Amino acid sequence: TFAIPENFKPALRYWYQTLFRISGYLSAGVLTNSNFSAKELTHYAAISPRRITVAPLGADHMDRRQADFTERLQSLMNALQEKPFVLAVSSASPNKNFKSVIEALSLLGPNAPACVIVGQRYDQVFANSAIDTDRVHHLGYVSDGELVSLYQHAALLIYPSFYEGFGLPPLEAMWHGCPVIVANTSALPEVCADAAVYCDPLQAQTLCDAITSVMQNEALRQHMRSHGGQHARRYLWSQTVQHVLDSLIQNLRNSSRQP
Repeated sequence: TFAIPENFKPALRYWYQTLFRISGYLSAGVLTNSNFSAKELTHYAAISPRRITVAPLGADHMDRRQADFTERLQSLMNALQEKPFVLAVSSASPNKNFKSVIEALSLLGPNAPACVIVGQRYDQVFANSAIDTDRVHHLGYVSDGELVSLYQHAALLIYPSFYEGFGLPPLEAMWHGCPVIVANTSALPEVCADAAVYCDPLQAQTLCDAITSVMQNEALRQHMRSHGGQHARRYLWSQTVQHVLDSLIQNLRNSSRQP
C-alpha cells in the first residue's frame, strides 16, 4: 500500500498504512520475510531496523507436494505436441505485470514458445496484442499437484513482477527443476540470487531477450535446473521457525528487564 498505492482503493490504502504505523510503534518487535521488506518498513513506516527480524520463508513444503498429472494436463500436453512451453502466473493485480509477458511473446512473433497460464484470464491484455492466441493456453485455477506437474514439465517460469516482498513461486519452481526468469526489482534478486535470469519489468524487450537466451541454450537450462534446485533447498521452514523463536525469546528477555 505504500510503494504501489495505485493498486489499492483509497480506503483500504489508508487503513493498511495507518495499521502498519500504529502496529510498528506499539509492537515489541516486527517480523518480516526479507531484507528488502525490512528496509521498506523502515522507510515507509518509520520502524527502527533494530526492532525488525528477518525470517525468510521456506520452500521445502514442495518436497511434500506430489505431482498430479491430471487428464486436463494430459490434454494440454497433447495440444502442445510435447513441445517446450513457458509457464506464467496471471493475477488481477497489475503488480504481477502479466502485460509484459504478453508483450514479450508478441515481440518473439512466430518464434514465441507456447505459454501456459495459471490463474485468472487476462483477456483485456490479449485484445491489444498481436500474439497468436492459439499459442496461449489458459488453465485457470490448478491444484497443488497440478502446479507441481507444470513446474516439472515447463521449460521455464516467467515471473516479471514489479514488486514482491519475497517471491515464493520462483523458489517453488526451482525446487522442481524449473528454470526461472524474474524481475530485477524488489526482493527477487535477494531471494533468487544467481539461480535465476533477470529482466527489467518495465522493458518487455529484456524479458523477450531472456526467454530467447534460456530457450535456445539447453546447457544453460540444465545448469539452471541443477543450481536452482540447490539454491531452493537452502530455504527451509525449520530455519524460518528458528528465526521467529529467536525473536520471541529476545523480546521476552527485553520485556523482563524493563522496570
